[in-house]
Amino acid sequence: MSTLSIQNISVTFGGLTAVNQVSFSLQSSEMMAVIGPNGAGKTTLFNLITGVYSPSGGDVVLDEKSLLHYRPDQINRLGLARTFQNIRLFPQLTVEENILVANHVVPGLWQGFIRPFQTLKEETQLRIEAAQLLSLYGLSAQASALAGSLSYGEQRKLEILRALATKPKFLLLDEPAAGMNASEKNELAGLIRKTQEQFNLGIVLIEHDMKFVMNLVPRILVLDYGVTIAEGSPKEISSHPKVIEAYLGNEETCNLK
Repeated sequence: MSTLSIQNISVTFGGLTAVNQVSFSLQSSEMMAVIGPNGAGKTTLFNLITGVYSPSGGDVVLDEKSLLHYRPDQINRLGLARTFQNIRLFPQLTVEENILVANHVVPGLWQGFIRPFQTLKEETQLRIEAAQLLSLYGLSAQASALAGSLSYGEQRKLEILRALATKPKFLLLDEPAAGMNASEKNELAGLIRKTQEQFNLGIVLIEHDMKFVMNLVPRILVLDYGVTIAEGSPKEISSHPKVIEAYLGNEETCNLK
């Protein structure tokens, strides 16, 4: 079983501390959420974990290996995959090609020139795996369609599948339900549960829809101004005084109980 450990991670931009000594750990069989108001440091935290930003202090450790000083592509190959707030698909590639491209990432320009072509056997296996992923999320019929032609909800699902194609140990989802209607959110919640169980992944998600979060994850970390103000079960978080004051508010909290 793999373990992801975030140890007192911090980052400062021009004198502003965006994330301040945040810590948590997660095993590959667990799922949790990071919530908080806009500007709380949630996406910045993901950027620190995945190597987009270099921390000012602290460490990110995957299976006893520090991920500091690794590039994002290297971190991905070590077992961390993510999605983004804004959809980052290749709209002019097909749905299948958007998944296949996840396995053709080669760091460095010259390595890209000298890398041998995939053998036919390897390419066939990748297409089989892509088809299995598309079937899992109900997108098999759209395999040959351009990614840009998919509905918004389908594009969100395709982003998750592209991340899964890298065979991660941990999956970080940045607002996966953003822009979805209630029916799409319910379907997505079921797919995330199924994904976690089938692939034995550790999943961390950022999400603003509290009903979506409360019904999906067993553990929640709450940030405010880059600082952890609470961590616990959905029941504990929904009644936590600091969380109510900083984020949920009395009326919304009542609706969650």
